[in-house]
Amino acid sequence: MSAMEPDKRNDSASISNEIDAATIQPNIFLEGTHDAVVLLVVKPDGDFCYQAANRRYLEVMGLSMQRLLGKTPLEVHGKETGRHIVTHLQACVKACQPIQYEETLLIGGQMRSALVQLSPVVDEMGRVMQLLGSTRD
Repeated sequence: MSAMEPDKRNDSASISNEIDAATIQPNIFLEGTHDAVVLLVVKPDGDFCYQAANRRYLEVMGLSMQRLLGKTPLEVHGKETGRHIVTHLQACVKACQPIQYEETLLIGGQMRSALVQLSPVVDEMGRVMQLLGSTRD
């Protein structure tokens, strides 16, 4: 590169495009999988609330984004099913490592069986801040 050529690595338009691409890529990944994927926040009080989900998760669970986002598993799924889900979420937080289990739940009037994997997302202090769940029929 000559002294007259601009350094493209610091060009704000290039950086903006890279940031946009980095934001789009996870969405392509989430929507491109056949797995149902959901992200939950672990609140400071130990409760959980839904932060994101892909279309497959919404289809399988018979939900809309409006019905899901910002709500707890008990609010979304009712007391019995919600408590059952929370038990697994708490186990993942306690283990601070991925857990996998087979699940059969009554969803939308149908019994559904699936293989579920929960993975913790930890901060720099080692605290579990989020849980990433994926479900495969």
